[in-house]
Amino acid sequence: MPAILTSVALATLSLALLLGGAQASEKGPHGKGARFFEHMDTDGNGQISQNEFDQCHAKRFARWDRDGDGSVTLEEAHRRVTRCFERIDGNSDGTIEESEFQAHSQERFSRMDSDGDGQVCRGEFNEALTKMRKRHGQQ
Repeated sequence: MPAILTSVALATLSLALLLGGAQASEKGPHGKGARFFEHMDTDGNGQISQNEFDQCHAKRFARWDRDGDGSVTLEEAHRRVTRCFERIDGNSDGTIEESEFQAHSQERFSRMDSDGDGQVCRGEFNEALTKMRKRHGQQ
């Protein structure tokens, strides 16, 4: 049981780092909650059914369960978190300084701001989310 709890904690950290771009702390219709909502609302009808919710979590679990044995080991979770950590640790010294974290966030924002105007409109955001889902093997 402790391995499962550790895996869940690592999964939460990884998800926060992967999805937590420049606007992650915002609340309201375009903040973090909206992104999770859009991610789970797979049919785009403005509501999350129990089926959509379950499918989202099943896909997330399958990504973590690298060997497909129906359980996530600490090693499997550790690999995923390590890859995320390494992407942010720009100088590869084994620590993430605030400047590296900010640089990573700025890079993510720049990728979303496809027209370079310093603002991410809804269309750019949706496009970036679609690309991210494809990179991570989601829909």
